[in-house]
Amino acid sequence: MSEGILDYYEVIDGFLYNTNLKPDLQFLPVALREYEGLRRSRGYAQRIVTVPEDPGHIAIPNRNVFRYGQRVLPGSAFWAYSFIASTGLFSVQVRDNCSDETLFSEVILASPGSADQNPLPKLMVVGEPGLLNFEICSLSGVDTTGVQLILWGGEPKFPTGAVE
Repeated sequence: MSEGILDYYEVIDGFLYNTNLKPDLQFLPVALREYEGLRRSRGYAQRIVTVPEDPGHIAIPNRNVFRYGQRVLPGSAFWAYSFIASTGLFSVQVRDNCSDETLFSEVILASPGSADQNPLPKLMVVGEPGLLNFEICSLSGVDTTGVQLILWGGEPKFPTGAVE
């Protein structure tokens, strides 16, 4: 019998000694497994970042960029995003202010009612000093208002130097 691709992955459940239980190789189960250690940790409190905080008063001109800086605790981790807009094509980028490293970048085709949580391909952990730069670019050809990016995650309950 020939070996399949699943024969190269470890057994999920060693307790049952069932070698037929293999990981699901679709995106969501793989992403959730990446976050398993963080989900079991009790050292994080929920943190939700909304950019901009009040989307009704911010306009993004046609083919232009909205830039925003947001401070978070160093060590904060984000695992999903939601993007809210009526319609249009947008480019979203989140960068670490200190290292200028791109932490997250996505092109999003927005439609009404599409504000679902989308898991990030890997855990986004913010380093020192904890400043994120956001860029939301309208690629749809019209001026846009009411656009909002939401990052779902957690921040350390006990920041560096804090005593429990």
